[in-house]
Amino acid sequence: EIQPFMEPLVIEQLRLVAVELRMVPVRDEVNVRLIGVALDERGQPTDEFYAKRAAATIDTLLWWTRVTREGRERHPLPGR
Repeated sequence: EIQPFMEPLVIEQLRLVAVELRMVPVRDEVNVRLIGVALDERGQPTDEFYAKRAAATIDTLLWWTRVTREGRERHPLPGR
């Protein structure tokens, strides 16, 4: 059983596995504290920190998606 305090460690380990699978790593992350966090009526965190981190992470993911797609189309790996 994974304890809540171990979740970031599990995610970090999965990130390392993704690197070995030649997936593109993303530096940004969003860890939302669930204990003591203020939520709005939709259940979203009210602290702007989470919105900024989420936006940065999504922007990075979209950028990497575009760059890797274009790169793989223009420069395929030999033998593939």
